[in-house]
Amino acid sequence: MQKIDLKDKKLIVALARNSRESQTKLGKIVGLSKSAIGYRIEQLKKQGIIKRFMTVVNLTAAGYTTYNVFFKIHATKEKEDELFQYLNTHAFVQWCCRFLGEWDFHAEIAAKDIIHFNKIMIEITQTFADSLEDYRVHTALEIYCVNHIPKKFIQEAKLPVLEPVKRKQKQYEIDAIDRKLLYELNNDASAPLHVLAEKCNTSIDVVHYRMKKLAEHGIIIAYIPFIDIKKLGFTEYFCHLHLRNLTEEKASSLKQYFLQNPYIKYAFRGASQLEMLFLIAVQDTVELDTTIRELKSIFFENILDITPYLITEQGNYTLFPKGLLES
Repeated sequence: MQKIDLKDKKLIVALARNSRESQTKLGKIVGLSKSAIGYRIEQLKKQGIIKRFMTVVNLTAAGYTTYNVFFKIHATKEKEDELFQYLNTHAFVQWCCRFLGEWDFHAEIAAKDIIHFNKIMIEITQTFADSLEDYRVHTALEIYCVNHIPKKFIQEAKLPVLEPVKRKQKQYEIDAIDRKLLYELNNDASAPLHVLAEKCNTSIDVVHYRMKKLAEHGIIIAYIPFIDIKKLGFTEYFCHLHLRNLTEEKASSLKQYFLQNPYIKYAFRGASQLEMLFLIAVQDTVELDTTIRELKSIFFENILDITPYLITEQGNYTLFPKGLLES
């Protein structure tokens, strides 16, 4: 865990709200000069806390579906490492990680439709061959919340927690320039307009207009830093809720719980069975235990079981993987 002060915490939160904000405006939020902001950002990069700046993309509005896949592997350590690296660099994998528990790997995959997803899974299972014991697919029916930084950290930074951005469901057709722009913004959301224009082989005016339109149509949600959460003292668990007797009223109550909980970063309702999954970042196991006990107590009649999977290794994280460059 890296030691950071209150100013650093405020800066991280301010960057998570808009990484393309000017250093002058960031300075007003944090209470520092423009030059001090630039210095602190560079220090956070050197410490490995900020890995890069990226763009939060609403793939649903762009016409894609997200599938979460758990893999159970039986292989040597060398083969496991090879397979994990394969997922880590796969053209349609947004995020992958290693678990401690019943499942070994998790991969979040973006696909145009179920036919495209099945094609991707055939390719993956053929590559894993005899090493694959089992896999389970969890399709995101509704995404409840996405918090790239835990609310607990925002509270520690003594800044207000903002209302989450409502994700638009209406689809907007993106073309080749949009795709290239989203890909480049995902690689570096802090890149100046002239650099983006050069990479997209177009003009600064076109880039500025496209970014504005993509935001208006709910494709671009935010520009954020990719933070190494471990260096802020947090450990992450992916948790699976097995449910019963789930009315829409109870589902709405669970959604509100996820939205308000200070530790939950990501939560969604599964489409294939009575289930919900959430990603939680805690500073110790007491916080994890308290959250699980509280959920079981409040939703006693609806929760059959909660299974937490410790994330032991984080892989690549991209919200517009390179496979989406093709229409």
